[in-house]
Amino acid sequence: MFLALSLVLPYVSVLRPASAPPAAARWEYKLESPPDFIFEERMAKYGRDGWELVSARRATSGIAESGSASYEMIFKRRLP
Repeated sequence: MFLALSLVLPYVSVLRPASAPPAAARWEYKLESPPDFIFEERMAKYGRDGWELVSARRATSGIAESGSASYEMIFKRRLP
């Protein structure tokens, strides 16, 4: 009896129905460029709203005299 069970048990897991694969996560994205003077305030708000920073780069206006620059940032948030 023990020998019969030891020969059959390894194949029992093969006979069980396969469970469905987990659903792929779905995301929404947004691109933001907050000015420097409210940068920290905006970052805190995005975090509270569930946004995760994916990428950021410092970007200039291209006009040397203006000296204006900001961050261009990409955020993502999981959809329900």
